[in-house]
Amino acid sequence: MEFKSLSHYSIPSHVLMRMFGYLATMTVQGVNGLIMLSSFRGDAMRDTKVLLYYNNQTRFISCWTFVFQIVYAAIALASDVVTFKKDKKHIEHLQRLVTIRDVFFSSIIVPYSLVVSTEFWAIYLYDRNLILPSFMNKIISPLSNHIVHTCVVPTVLFEMALRPRKTPKSHKWNLSVLALVTLVYLCVLLYSYYEGGKWPYPILTYLQGTIYFKIFVIGTLLSLPAWYYMQWCITKIIWREDCLEKEKNTL
Repeated sequence: MEFKSLSHYSIPSHVLMRMFGYLATMTVQGVNGLIMLSSFRGDAMRDTKVLLYYNNQTRFISCWTFVFQIVYAAIALASDVVTFKKDKKHIEHLQRLVTIRDVFFSSIIVPYSLVVSTEFWAIYLYDRNLILPSFMNKIISPLSNHIVHTCVVPTVLFEMALRPRKTPKSHKWNLSVLALVTLVYLCVLLYSYYEGGKWPYPILTYLQGTIYFKIFVIGTLLSLPAWYYMQWCITKIIWREDCLEKEKNTL
């Protein structure tokens, strides 16, 4: 069997950088997730507060976001590999991959990564006990915290800078996907409160019963489509029409 390296397919340097970025994202986020998960053991688990966080870990949107990034990186890498193989047998599969990739990035990765990072650090700097209490230092190191809540932003910007995209003629499908994911997460939050009488996030418990609770929730919900639309403004700045046409010809 003849083996062909990636260089055989004359892949542009910026695309190779992009593919390396996907591998780095999967590795860094995946390893960091395993490290955090393995930290929930020993003496730390005797703390009932830590145990509660452990039981709620699948209900934190931060965890959802870094999993989203790993899944997207895998899809994007597969899409790029298939693209440059230029095998007619895979054209139909490639079209599906590209569609899934575009919708996933635009509808989920961008808005959720930016909302998670901006809101987490805003609350953390105001009072970390409202979002990530100090007792969680036993489990989550500063490095792990930054990988989950900071690195997601440069990862998004990296993708925007190295992959050309055109603003869709209609945003209905993308916004529908964003709304669906948001609805699912809201159901998870409500179920958590119904099940144990407490919200997964301390800030929600702190604000409950005040007008600020509604302001916070509504503001967060509105920031998702706001960041969704903002990405297209950023994309237009990075990729002008002439750049898009040049990139298309290169591929």
